[in-house]
Amino acid sequence: ETQRLLKVTEDRAAELAIINSVQEGLASKLDMQSIYELIGEKLGEILHSHNIDIRLFDIPNDKVYYPYLMEKGNRISIDPSSFTGMSKYVYDTKQMLVVNEDIPGFMEKVGSQVLPGTEMEKSFVALPIMSSENVIGMVGISDYE
Repeated sequence: ETQRLLKVTEDRAAELAIINSVQEGLASKLDMQSIYELIGEKLGEILHSHNIDIRLFDIPNDKVYYPYLMEKGNRISIDPSSFTGMSKYVYDTKQMLVVNEDIPGFMEKVGSQVLPGTEMEKSFVALPIMSSENVIGMVGISDYE
């Protein structure tokens, strides 16, 4: 029982350390781009992934913005794109999206394209970013192996 309680305490301490490091980073950076960078980096650390993107949806202007896009450990900067494909799918469903087989088929089905300067992933997970009941963006995690 003591070992179990010690493990729970250690796990909780690790979770709090991550939260504290994000909080410290947010407090030290006031501009939104720096906040996106910090969140993207922390997600990469937590998920042990070098393939993270943060997308923001501008519905009135039919655009998707990419304030953070990391592929295979390289930061990529791309122009806003049309609000279609996987982004629109996540927006419409308000649900987590997991695609771990036949990515080309799924992309064709939802009208998605490979983003300029990136490669097609072998699997993809997307989580909606919610504000109240509205989807305002998404976080994507890709795998290329």
